[in-house]
Amino acid sequence: MQFIRFLVPGLAAFTVIASLACGANASTPATTAATSIPTAPPTIAAAATPQTAGPATPQPAAVADDPAGPGPIPGEPCPVEPDVCEFAVLVTSLIEAGDGDALFALGSAVPGRCPAAGRFGGFGGPTIELCAGAAEGDIAYGYWVVQAGEGVLDTQSSFLNRIRFWLDASTSALVGPDSYGPGAARVGSIACTRAVDAPPGTCDGNWIDLNVTLILAESAPPGSGAPGHRATFFLRTRREGDGTLVINGIGNSVPPNAILQSLLLNAATDSGEQVLLESYPWTP
Repeated sequence: MQFIRFLVPGLAAFTVIASLACGANASTPATTAATSIPTAPPTIAAAATPQTAGPATPQPAAVADDPAGPGPIPGEPCPVEPDVCEFAVLVTSLIEAGDGDALFALGSAVPGRCPAAGRFGGFGGPTIELCAGAAEGDIAYGYWVVQAGEGVLDTQSSFLNRIRFWLDASTSALVGPDSYGPGAARVGSIACTRAVDAPPGTCDGNWIDLNVTLILAESAPPGSGAPGHRATFFLRTRREGDGTLVINGIGNSVPPNAILQSLLLNAATDSGEQVLLESYPWTP
């Protein structure tokens, strides 16, 4: 299992952690005797010093950073592989319908190695709840849950609760619009990793974020952001060995709308392999 941690130049508070891992489906047993996953997942950094993992701290409500200019126009050509955009259209339709169960059905858990009993696995690692009852070194399968910063591998129930949290925000979204576009929830950009020598628009399938944006109403759940302002959350997606796209996490970053803009970032894996992370503004 490999991880990417980076700070976007000029956006010092914007941190994301991503798993570049071969996944397992949600029906995989909670713990198995596997040896292919390193005891301590390596971290990698791009233009940043790796941060020391520590206990989780409460995250503040997202600050307002409403986009200053117009967003992408619906119907523009897909900037990545066609099936990724088709999956984004499906996800948008399920969000519009408020169908959390259908979104959850698109999910697939990923493995993480448990620390000693009662110990937090650190950012990028399993939570205490995910590893409850497991011995040190056991493999637990969970979902990435990211709240305004670095993520953890968490339980199925936590993943489902975060889906419902953001659906509550989405179904109460203002019609809008603002300068960026409509207030109703929709995918506003797609971000994915690719090899350095791969052409733009290529997604290697290890990490694909569908970034969903909306304008929050007064009735939006506390912690989702400032009412009347735009907020963005992402559904972390990967491509399975058979080519199927699945969701393996959900979260939001800080500043909340930075991931809507075009970004091209350099990163390096723990083994020294250089990769690129690119964000493409696009909406169904």
